[in-house]
Amino acid sequence: LGLVSCVAGILATTILAFVIRNLGFTFKAGVLSTPVPVGFSLAFSTWTVTALTLSLITFGGNLPKALEAAALLANHEISAEVVDLRCLRPLDMKTVLASIKKTHRGIVIDEAWKTGSLAGEIVAQIAEEAFYDLDGPPVRITTPHIPLPAADIMEDIVLPTSDRIVETVKRSLGS
Repeated sequence: LGLVSCVAGILATTILAFVIRNLGFTFKAGVLSTPVPVGFSLAFSTWTVTALTLSLITFGGNLPKALEAAALLANHEISAEVVDLRCLRPLDMKTVLASIKKTHRGIVIDEAWKTGSLAGEIVAQIAEEAFYDLDGPPVRITTPHIPLPAADIMEDIVLPTSDRIVETVKRSLGS
């Protein structure tokens, strides 16, 4: 993966790389293999000529869902920039805030519960650092506060999906 190739040369440091089990089978070659230095993110834009724009901020297994949702939103004349947080520590808020300044709306997608999640930290930093750039409150799409089911089919029901992302975006835009 792109991040692993960037840290492979660092021999004096212990590196932990967590791979989402389904992530490796969801991307076309090249998307994840783009080298990105540690601490930096990637932004994928689906810009169209529309008045409504927003930032979808996510990481890991939610990236394919966010990219799919951005494509679905384009059908509704809503353009989105998807920010892929490839490294969570250090967290690249510079890319997140630059995206918020362009789009004026932020939606953070995280598979964790809403309380105590990374999404909460990202939303807090957006509110602190880019409050006057926002046209609406930042929104979190997370897993409900229930134990995560072991069965894949049940897991798919509770985790964020591209359809749920689209519904949440439309609701936050009032459409």
